[in-house]
Amino acid sequence: MEGAASTPGCFNFYVEDVESLWVRLQKHRVTVVEELFDPEYGSRKFTIVDTDGNELGFVLA
Repeated sequence: MEGAASTPGCFNFYVEDVESLWVRLQKHRVTVVEELFDPEYGSRKFTIVDTDGNELGFVLA
């Protein structure tokens, strides 16, 4: 649809070394929604926002 505003999305990516990725991204100017933490369901996760407004979650695989 031409001229329609897009709605940002939310995406989760499962990665094997979430802590290393977190450290590497700290060196860049990223907008952090959730810092690295241990959610109740028993994993490790952090969430950032990309330049299009999408939330990108990175979860320990």
